[in-house]
Amino acid sequence: MAKIIKTLGFCAAFLCIVQAPVFSADFGLTLNAIPKYNDDFSLDVAATPWLQANLGETAALYLSAGIRMQYADGWAADPESFGAVVPTIGRFEFSFAPVSKLYIEAGRIRFADTLGIAAAGLFDGVGASYGIGNSRLSLGVFYTGLLYKKDAEIIMTPADEVDYADTENYFAPRRLVYSVNWDFPGLLSPKNTFSFGLLGQNDFRSGSDQRLHTQYGLAKYVFAPKNGIDFYAGIAAGLAEPGGGDLGFHFAGLLGADWLLPAALPMRVSLDARWASGHVSDIIGSFTAISFIKQGMIFSPRFSSLMRIKGDYTVHLIESLSLDVQGTVFLKTDQEPYPDSYAVDPAAYLLGGELYGSLVWVPLSDVSAVLGGGAFIPARGQVFADDTPLRWQVSLSLTLSL
Repeated sequence: MAKIIKTLGFCAAFLCIVQAPVFSADFGLTLNAIPKYNDDFSLDVAATPWLQANLGETAALYLSAGIRMQYADGWAADPESFGAVVPTIGRFEFSFAPVSKLYIEAGRIRFADTLGIAAAGLFDGVGASYGIGNSRLSLGVFYTGLLYKKDAEIIMTPADEVDYADTENYFAPRRLVYSVNWDFPGLLSPKNTFSFGLLGQNDFRSGSDQRLHTQYGLAKYVFAPKNGIDFYAGIAAGLAEPGGGDLGFHFAGLLGADWLLPAALPMRVSLDARWASGHVSDIIGSFTAISFIKQGMIFSPRFSSLMRIKGDYTVHLIESLSLDVQGTVFLKTDQEPYPDSYAVDPAAYLLGGELYGSLVWVPLSDVSAVLGGGAFIPARGQVFADDTPLRWQVSLSLTLSL
């Protein structure tokens, strides 16, 4: 923890230095509070100072760090549980464009795989992209061992789960993540976009029997027949190398559409279906993503042994107010026991459905509020027992940028 505090102190000192007149810079503070209520009450509060500086015509710097406090019912009775004030380092990025087709970024930068199903979030490392004709080639190499575990949410193995639950452990698992992506907009016709990617991670955990190495091949196709309408499809094929075990394959895919309706009130309708393989045999196993990517607002299972079908409707009621309503159905894709205390039937597939709505109010460019609420209805008599309770949640997010 002392090292983290020293790092934040260094960042603060650096912020003061770069305010010198030789820099073109902007800085501020973002305050965010998210109270949630379901069967219990929780509160997430964060203060994040940030600085953005232009270092000449070809380079830029972005720094952010913060303090985060999380409270949940019952934590005060157990000081070791959820509720501590945690310092974090956020996005920390140096970007450089030495020539028109080349872009380089380094630091703690945003990254997502081609399909957005295996890895997403902030990663420490270097990324570069280069334009080749009408296509663009992107490369990235990242390390996860210095990230805050609750921000990174990298939980791939039972050993990762133990470390995540350990209140004395601050950092995410130590992994090397590497990626190659090649985008081809307008290939064959202006309405088509093809993307191909390779993604992998090597586990640096001590003890070879607890390690898991994974590699992924990804492909995505987007078809835009007219302005405002997009259809897309993607597939991922992966290889898993568990320590002390045999090689196995895992798969995932997605299919969906987005439609911006030409109406008096701006509207957007989308439908998205995602599928992740389950345990079928000793050769074909459950899809294992690097990052934990939320699949729902209330019921959010890991994207593994899962099929999710989601419909989303968004309408801008007035310039500063929009309404979003989404409905989601969840199904298993294997007959393995589901990891939930209310799950009783491994042979069943239907997990349940979720309905969630939110109002987004942005009265000013630096002020926003989001009121959300909904419920997950478990499939009683299917995967879940007949006495499984309804899961619901109401939340309010307030954000102020100074």
